Parts: sequence; structure tokens; C-alpha cells
Amino acid sequence: MQKNIEPSLSNIKKWSTLLHIDNHFFVLFIFLVTALIIYYPIFDFTFFQDDFVWISHAKDIWGGSAQIFTLKISHFVMPMVYGYFALAFKIFGLHSTFFYLVNILIHVMNSYLLFCIIKKLLPQHIAFFSSSIFLVLRYPLEAVSWISAVTVLLTTLLLLLAGLSWIYFVESNLKLYYALTFIFCILLIFTKEWSILVIPFCILFYILIQLKRQQPIWSKKYFLYFLPILIMFGIYLGYESVLQRESSVLITQGFYMIGWHALPNCVNNILLTFIPFTKLVHAEPMVWLTASTIFLITGLVAGLYIYIKTKNPLGIGLVWMIISFIPTSFFTWDPYVSRYAYIPTIGAVLYIGYGLKILQDLKLKKWIIHIAYSVLLVYGLVNILFTHRVLHNLYKPIHDENKLFTEALYQIEPRLQKNEDIAIYHITPHKFFILPEILHTLIDVDPQKIHVPQNIEECMKYSQCLFWNSETKIIELL
Repeated sequence: MQKNIEPSLSNIKKWSTLLHIDNHFFVLFIFLVTALIIYYPIFDFTFFQDDFVWISHAKDIWGGSAQIFTLKISHFVMPMVYGYFALAFKIFGLHSTFFYLVNILIHVMNSYLLFCIIKKLLPQHIAFFSSSIFLVLRYPLEAVSWISAVTVLLTTLLLLLAGLSWIYFVESNLKLYYALTFIFCILLIFTKEWSILVIPFCILFYILIQLKRQQPIWSKKYFLYFLPILIMFGIYLGYESVLQRESSVLITQGFYMIGWHALPNCVNNILLTFIPFTKLVHAEPMVWLTASTIFLITGLVAGLYIYIKTKNPLGIGLVWMIISFIPTSFFTWDPYVSRYAYIPTIGAVLYIGYGLKILQDLKLKKWIIHIAYSVLLVYGLVNILFTHRVLHNLYKPIHDENKLFTEALYQIEPRLQKNEDIAIYHITPHKFFILPEILHTLIDVDPQKIHVPQNIEECMKYSQCLFWNSETKIIELL
């Protein structure tokens, strides 16, 4: 009997080791399964708006008429993003499902990297629960559920890799980690303008690591190591500033302006990250701004008080949220764009993590701790339900309409003379200025031959005038 029991105990021990957060593969598996459960509805989505701009350019890259080193889209230096879409288009073609799958996988990897970073600062179980919140939080869902928002996902991926490499370097002084930090920073520069956030990101996490190690925050040695990165991003920031002032449509047309309007935008977004009541923000802006201001000030004051009393840097999370929301708070259009909250959500996760650490350090009764984690679990489930509701009720109808437009375009394609000019009346399920890229992407028409008249009379002057009939869901050739 004893011989039979021992192998059983051995197997139980083996499985308990595998199914534990000490096993990073298990953590990745849990994150992947959770993300697929949350975002499985997007596999039924199609390309949307800016997706066609990226895919159209990717087609031109493989056709030899474009390259990844260009300022064509938004006049930003983004060869990493151009390269991603070129490679993805070559592999996936026009099968949007695989593009969405990549978004989910990058989101999972970002959650895992955040787990690795927080584990350096807080107990492992807190790191797991905190990074799980990052995985399921509803407000930044657009970063995952929109193909074009892979720009945010890639930026965050490189940001976390740079931060983790920097932390490893500070802990070990191995030059390999410093080299990796430098490489990831260079890749960030070629990804998106938000890459500048790597500077405060590395500084904040350096401070947190030094506090954890009970080491002085100021170090001439680490400052000198960080100086080349500061200089590199200083040059990049200067170049981008000049470039954007001269050629950016966002700035020249007043969509991005430096002004005090950024302050309420930033404050409102911080509370929205935790409680995504965007309808309430638009319906009762002053009520929400008041609540957001009280939440932020109270959080910062409490964070300072707690740090003085216990050395717990709770407020750092809110500081990061402020810093990372600032760049997008100057937009003059709807400032509550959920993909812009993806990087600031890292701060929300830190705030939650250090909050759990406070409860643990107070050595409260176990049932109180269990209630706290139960509340956090319910909070995560509510966010998942909110995400499903948005995906089904808001996003799905839009994508269903886009699919009908695509099918109608394929049906009319055989009747078109693609070597001649084609006009398409501007009222369609898509934004009018993206229609040339849509026709180029879907039916290989030269965008230069596509015209988008604003009135039907002007459209009918062309020998080929396309009209989207929103009632019959067909495209008519007038």
C-alpha cells in the first residue's frame, strides 16, 4: 500500500508545482485563457477605419511603391509599425481574425511582463492579482479590440521590456541588461511618439526598486548609465517637435493644442480608468470632474501620508497615471478614447498592488484579507462583463455593417473599370477620407483614381459613380 501511495503523492506534488503562480508558464496560460474568454467576440470583427490605411500601405510596400521608413501616416516616425503591418499582411492577407489574435497575444504578453516587473516590488500573489486586473480592465479595451491600436500594444510591449531590462541591470549590474535596455529604447523610438514615456517609466521603477532594496535613490553611477538614453530621447523629442509643428494635420487643423483643457481631461481619465462610466462623463461633466478631482487629490494625499508613515509608495501609481495621460490630454476631440488609457493603466495596477500590500502589512484578520481579494475578484468580473457588453452592443453592429459594405463592394467589383476614375458617394459606413484606401485594400484600385464627392450630382458626373444604399445594403453603380 505504501508503494502505491508514494507515487500518488509525488504526482500531486508535481501537479501542484505546475499549477502555481511560481510557474511562469502557468501564469501565461491563465492569462491567455482569460484573454481569449474576454475578447473572443472580436474574432468575428472585420477591418475598421484606420486598419485600411495601414493595410493599403502594406500592399504598396510589397508592390514596391512604398517603404517602412516614411512619414505618410500622421507624420510620425513609425517604421516598426509599418514593418509589422507589412509582415502581418504578407502572412495573414485580408483575414482579420489573425490580426485580432496577434493583438490578444501581445496584450497577454504585456500582462505577463507587468507581472514580472511587479513581482520585483511586491509579493508574488499580489503581483499576480494586480497584473490580472491589467488583463481584464474594461476602459482600455479599444487597444485590444481595434487592429490599428496595435501601435499602443507594441509601444507598451517595448516599454515593459525596456523597464524590466533596466530593473535587471540595476539589480545585477550585468552589462547585457543595459545593452537590452538600450536596444528596446531604440526600437521604441521607431514605434510611436509615446516612446518618450520610457524615460519617466524607467526613473519611477528605478525609484521603486531602490526603495525596495533600501538603497539611496540618487546614484551617480546609474545616472551616467541613463544619460545616453536621456540624450537620445532628447534629440528624438526635438526632431519630432519640429516635424509635427511643420507638417502634422493634428496640429495645423487644431486637433492637438497645448492648453488648460488638458487638465480636466487628464483628471477625468484617471477616475475613468477605474470606473469606466463614459456616458456619465458626457452627461454630467462637472459632476464627474468634481468626483475625479476629489479622487485624485485624496489618493495623492493619502499616498504621501502612507509613504511617510510606512514607506509604502502607494502614490507612485497615480503619479504614473498623470504622467502617461498628459501627452494625449491635449487633444481637442473626445479626450476619453479608451486606447489612450492602456499605458496609464499600469499606474492603476501599481496603485491596487501597493494597496493590497498595505492590507497585508497591517496584519489584519484573514477574513478581512479574503474579503479584500474577493472584492477585487468581483471588480475584475464586472470589468469583464462591461467589456462583453461594449463588444456586443456597441462594436459588433458597426462591424456587421462594415461586413455588408465589403460584401457589396465585392459584388460590384466585376462591373468596374479599375483603370479609369471611380467616384464613390461619401455616405457609407466608413469615414469618407478613408474610402480610397478601402477600395485599394479590398479590390486593388489605385487610390489616386478614387474620388469621394460630397454631393450626388457631382458623383454622377463621373462615368463610374458608386452609391451605398443603406436600406438594401448594396452598392449601386449610377
